[in-house]
Amino acid sequence: MTYVYSSGNPPSFYIEAGEDLVEGDLVKISSGTAVKVTAASDVPIGVVLEGANSGDQVEIAIEGVVNVRSKGSVTYAFGDKVYVDDGVDGAVSKTSSSAINVGKYVGKDLTTSANGDLIPVYISFVDKEQTG
Repeated sequence: MTYVYSSGNPPSFYIEAGEDLVEGDLVKISSGTAVKVTAASDVPIGVVLEGANSGDQVEIAIEGVVNVRSKGSVTYAFGDKVYVDDGVDGAVSKTSSSAINVGKYVGKDLTTSANGDLIPVYISFVDKEQTG
């Protein structure tokens, strides 16, 4: 597994995509590649900054304010905690039951209209324990 760290803002790194990914996907490591989280208990390594096809290098943000995919029909207010969603792969929601905390919502009050809507979230995966 090769990580190439970027000096950009937000802090990020590059890794091979293990499947097709889109901007805002929450990802974890599987067999040395980045794949979408698929369960509330999955521990993400970061958020995809720009979509990539399987086998391509993908840039993953690990800290800062980034756009993250959300489950549809979720109402957010500034400061709400967001968690890995258990029903929409690679997305977040406000359901916290046994879910991994991803960060805090930092946008204006809104309700997402569809699965995959992008929302601004302050994330920090710098000190979260990863396996894979």
